[in-house]
Order: sequence, then structure tokens, then C-alpha cells
Amino acid sequence: MQSEKEPLLDGDATVVKAYPRRWLVLSVFSLIFAVNNAQWITFGPVADEIKCYYGTTDFWINSLSIVYMAGYIVLVAFAVWALDRFGLRDVMIGSVMVLAVGSWLRVIGSAPSMFWILLVGQSITSIPCTMLWSAPSMLSSLWFPPSQRATATTIAGAMSAQIGIVISLALSPAIINIATQKGGVPTCSGQGIIQNRLFYYLSGQAIFATALIPLTLWGVPEAPPLPPSKSRQQQQQQSPRVARKQLIAHIVDILKNKAFVVFLIASSVMVASTGTIITLYEQVLDQHFSPTNQQILYVGIIVQLSGIVAMFVVGRWVDFSKSFHGTIVCVYLFTTLSMAALTVVIGYQKNFFWVYVAIALSGAGSNSFLGLCYEYGVELTYPIPEEVSAGLLNGVSQVFAIVLIEVVSMLSTKYSLSGMWLLTALGAMGAILTVFI
Repeated sequence: MQSEKEPLLDGDATVVKAYPRRWLVLSVFSLIFAVNNAQWITFGPVADEIKCYYGTTDFWINSLSIVYMAGYIVLVAFAVWALDRFGLRDVMIGSVMVLAVGSWLRVIGSAPSMFWILLVGQSITSIPCTMLWSAPSMLSSLWFPPSQRATATTIAGAMSAQIGIVISLALSPAIINIATQKGGVPTCSGQGIIQNRLFYYLSGQAIFATALIPLTLWGVPEAPPLPPSKSRQQQQQQSPRVARKQLIAHIVDILKNKAFVVFLIASSVMVASTGTIITLYEQVLDQHFSPTNQQILYVGIIVQLSGIVAMFVVGRWVDFSKSFHGTIVCVYLFTTLSMAALTVVIGYQKNFFWVYVAIALSGAGSNSFLGLCYEYGVELTYPIPEEVSAGLLNGVSQVFAIVLIEVVSMLSTKYSLSGMWLLTALGAMGAILTVFI
């Protein structure tokens, strides 16, 4: 194996080099993204308690999650343009500064009469999420050699997001439920206790987000001195002004790519279904099991941890085999079958152990697909810049997610398992589409 310390020759004598600093850049990016996603899902695991605390409705509590999806739809074009215009470093710096501002507004909103401040702060923290979701493929292309790109994209995007979600799934019930549970049943008493705990909880998140500002300024250069691959060097040689003028043309070209459009629909269904399950799993389980807080906590952690492990394994497999399409099809089919199994278990099994098993399989499948889809989108649209395909994949999936969360929430309330069967049916449709890409 050739050393990373010396420049290498790629193909026709193009000088390339993979710098060890790439791992620091990846770590800083992943930390920012993990913190941002932890903030996204902070209130989901304790939705009933937060609804009692603020005296508001399910719609507004769900809005604390939906603003992230809606924000992406509104800002995705700006995110793609900003990455192209300013580059990865400037976007990361701007994102972490906005993240800190929104985080401190959430702290102010921790008072029971300040829900609207909380919602504004949550909306502001959704902006960095939009910017960063479009960047993992760009980061891996800018800093990593081809043999490590799928793994780097998975770590920077889906895996760091899942780690952040796991943190909130573990901490939110542990901090909030202790203050608001009596005999396993949510209560609306103890406002002073929950206010105190929520204040310190959100303050901790804000302090961590603020500490990431100097780390980003110090740890993330604009670009490596030499590109990690010939393809990256060719992109860097293009005039930035020409690249900006071509942004709309790139989008038009992508939408003419039939294989990508099919994959766009299929991946959006799966990504949206995953987001819907993360947002509503407590609501669905409550209707069939009346689970304890500990069981809800374990479900959330299991689905994310199984996904993190599966994402890493699948990412390494793709880097080794370069079998994108075959892996995508297998993962999609596995995920659809596991979603069907989860629906059956929730509806017809009384032993909660099988919920753990089914949710672990579902989490492994859906999250490993999430780790693959951005890099596969880049493969389908090369040589169009990575942030363009990532932006489209994320934008369409967020539209699907907003619709599915509302539809599945309504169906689950009125017609029991029909919402879960809808997700399974959509997954089956997406699996069929992936076969024909």
C-alpha cells in the first residue's frame, strides 16, 4: 500500500495525495452534525411530557421536528449554491455559528410561557442541518481517496446523524421523564422541576454547540494542498464563475437522467419512512403495548445503534466491492421486509422482546440505506458536483417526510396499524423501483 505521506500518481501522472488531516476534518464535521441532529429529536421521545409542560397540542409538538424538514425544502437551493460559492469550510463555520445562536434561543424558550421562543430557536437550528445534509459527499470528494469515499460519506452524513439522535433518545427520557412520571404515567405536575431540568439540558446543548466554533475555525482548512484524486483535481480546475452559472443547468441535466429520477423517488420514500418512524414510534407503540419509559428508551437506542453498526459495515463493503447497485437493491429489499415484520409484531405480538428484534432489523436496514444513497446519487450523476445530487435527494425526501408524518399520525390514531402498513407498501414500491435503475 502506498504511503499517505507522499504524493501519488493517479492514472495519467496527475499528482494526488490523501492527507491525515482529513480525519480531523471528518471528525469536526461529524461532531457538528451529531449535535444538530440531537437538537432535532430532543423533544420527540418526551412528546407527551413536553405537551403537558407547555400546555400545547400534538400539532405544535410535532412542529418542533417538522421545522427541520420544512426548513430543508425552503433552503436546499441556497445550501447547494452556498457550498458551490463559498466552499465547505465557510459553510461549516457559518453553520456552527447559526447553530449556537439557535441553541441559546432554545434555552430562553425553556420557560413554560416561552414556547414560541423555543419554536423560533428550533427553526434557526434547522438551518445548519439543511446546509450540512448537502455536504457529506462534497467532504469525502474533497478530502478522501476513492477507496474511502463511501465510508467517509456514511460517517459524515447518516452515521453522525444517528449518533446525535441516539444521544437525545437516551438523554431526553432520562432527564425529562424522571421529573414528570408517576407510576409510569405521564403527569402535568412538577412544572418547577421540569423547567429547571429542561433549562440545564438545553443549556448543555448550547454550550457544546458554542464550543464547536473555535474547533471548526482551527481544525478545518479550506482544502487540502493537493487533491485526493484525479476527478477532484478536474473539478477544482473549473472556473468558479462558470460553475455557478452551470448550477441550474446541472439540475436540469440531473432531472433528465432517468436512472437518477427513479432513484430519487425510491430513496425519498425510504428516507421519509425512516424519519416518520423516528418521529412517531412512541405514539404507535403506545396504542398497542402501553410501554414503560424504559422500554421506549431501549427501542430508540436499539434502532439507532443497529443502524450505526450496519451503516459502517455496508459502507466498508461498498468501498471494497464497488457494488453500489446490487447493495442498494439488497438493503432496500431487506428494509421493506423488516418494516413488514415490525408492523406484524406491533399488531399481533404481546411479547415486547420481539419489538426489540424487529426494530433492530428495521433500523439496520433503513439507516444503512441512508448511508448509501448520497454516494450512489453521486455515482449516477458524475461529473455533476456532489452537492447538487445530495441537495435534490434531501429536498424531495423532506417533502415526502412532512406528508408521511401527518398522514401516518392521523391513520395510526384512527385506524391502528394502517399507517405502518402504508409505510410498508411504499417501501415495497420503492424496492421494485430500485431493481430497474
